Amino acid sequence: MRSCRALVLSLLALLLVGALASAAGAQGIRPAPGAPDPRQMVLTAGDLGGAKVVEQGYYRERDVPSVISYAREFENGRSQGTRFLSVDSAADVGVDAGTTAQFLSTLRRALATNQGRALFKRAITSSLSKDGVVTNVQVGRPRALGLGPDAFDLLVTFRLLGLRTEIHLTMFAVERALGTITSLGLPGSRIARAQLLRLGRLMSARMTTQLTPGNTALPAITGVAQDTATLTASTGTWSGAPTTFTYQWERCDAAGANCADVVGATAATYLVTTAEVGTTLRVTVTGQNGVAATAAVSAQTPVVLAAAPAP
Repeated sequence: MRSCRALVLSLLALLLVGALASAAGAQGIRPAPGAPDPRQMVLTAGDLGGAKVVEQGYYRERDVPSVISYAREFENGRSQGTRFLSVDSAADVGVDAGTTAQFLSTLRRALATNQGRALFKRAITSSLSKDGVVTNVQVGRPRALGLGPDAFDLLVTFRLLGLRTEIHLTMFAVERALGTITSLGLPGSRIARAQLLRLGRLMSARMTTQLTPGNTALPAITGVAQDTATLTASTGTWSGAPTTFTYQWERCDAAGANCADVVGATAATYLVTTAEVGTTLRVTVTGQNGVAATAAVSAQTPVVLAAAPAP
């Protein structure tokens, strides 16, 4: 079913000039260490009643401005009372949140036009219609689905051996990640909107988890813990690619307990004062992106010493 998604993206390529990323080799690609993993974002067999996985893997999508993508395709899926002939779940990790949001918005606007739907109808008719088995292809307007700004569901219907059949293309974004679910219903049945929303929410939650900053190595303080000396905090190491870091220095007792914020001490560096002599210091670093913020606390410094006497 990835062909349906590919047709939509090819449509956008026709409507936009030079705005899409070029293809890259897919041999052996994997997410970089600490980077969001699209494999952890897509649907699983358990989400679809134990459906059979027929294809899955990482790749680079030529028509999406992304760093890495992953797709998993199923046969004979089930979501509560709704059955599917096939479901394709794909996640693209984009270069940044703004680019992904613009891409999704542009695609939705293109599919809302008569020209866009006519182009897509011709493409999908050519792809599906063979020997008269598939007839009467119809492409609806994108409908809001409650999965965030510009998320949409596009309904395509056709007659398969005379029976009305549905394909739904559901697309949504969480920060820089783009999610797509392409679902093919049983001939003669309808796909419940509630099930499309359920599957989309499952993916959105996993996308959020992958994109939430996570600290993998605590921030560290360098410098001499002494009156009038300057201490410097590192950010530490993070997953989820936080875009900003904030700092809060804290003063603790000599044992490293009973810590309290030092008012106004919110830079990466801190000038130790006489008030800190006999105490210890630590710093809280908060990594944040468009999804969430996560805080990490450094170890305490040694007990702060008085300033060295002048020579």
